[in-house]
Amino acid sequence: MNALSKPLISVVMPLYNKADLVLEAIASVQAQTVSAWELLVVDDGSTDNGPQQAREVARSDPRVRVLAQANQGVSAARNAGVGAASADIVAFLDADDVWQPRFLEAILALQSRYPTSRWWATGYEIRVADATPRSNRLLRLPAQFDAGVISNYFEVAATSDPPVWTSATAVDRQALLALTGGFPVGVRSGEDLLTWARLA
Repeated sequence: MNALSKPLISVVMPLYNKADLVLEAIASVQAQTVSAWELLVVDDGSTDNGPQQAREVARSDPRVRVLAQANQGVSAARNAGVGAASADIVAFLDADDVWQPRFLEAILALQSRYPTSRWWATGYEIRVADATPRSNRLLRLPAQFDAGVISNYFEVAATSDPPVWTSATAVDRQALLALTGGFPVGVRSGEDLLTWARLA
């Protein structure tokens, strides 16, 4: 993607004191099979050198931009990234998460297959220290469910791992902007799950 072309997808990465992890997260974006993306790293008032590391990457990769704000929390950082995004679709990646190389390819395939939907998500892997990684579990879905529209979101969410995880999700930017306030600022836990519930 050259500097003048519009990206297919914008990636928003909130960053607060993740200097030990942010380069791995950024590298997982750069390793995507889809290259027409922009990455907006939103420094939420970090006190470590994570933002400097991100800026070093941005110097050699024009698809990466670093925005800075005073510390206001992850919701405000995500909202700032969505506001600065130039693509119609926005994906999210936390600075302590990583993507598999075909994640954006999978998201764009879902968007093409379900063009009237306004957000798209994939499965994800849960990794906790000293535990074996596992794939997320979704219940109350049709047998052999592989892809499709989840019409009973709240029923699935009540009985499963979160059916939509922020780092495995992309949203139609206008649909997210239409939510008053976007991600709820001031909520310390579950702010992303509240946002997906509002969209649902």
